[in-house]
Amino acid sequence: MPDVRFGNESFSQTTGSFGLRFNTVGGWPLDEEEQRARKAFETVDSHTVEMTVEEIEVRGEDAIARARRRDTINGSIVSSFPQMFRLRRAGEAWIIREIGR
Repeated sequence: MPDVRFGNESFSQTTGSFGLRFNTVGGWPLDEEEQRARKAFETVDSHTVEMTVEEIEVRGEDAIARARRRDTINGSIVSSFPQMFRLRRAGEAWIIREIGR
């Protein structure tokens, strides 16, 4: 079987401080939407994403990895759901082409 690996260190990280920048396209976001989004981000001290790879299916130069994702915000689990990655071989490495559910 080809060597397709996911390192937990690539997916399980706690975010530090970050800035927000909103670009308006077609009038979005409206001022009140932008303020709501900014306020929501201000309350986040930490956001950890834990990924558990459940299955990897390799078909030639393509692969699909199915995983379980769990988000923890400020120490509380807020969501858990399946996640799917479509990958393409690039030499010795695999490149994520698409992320979905």
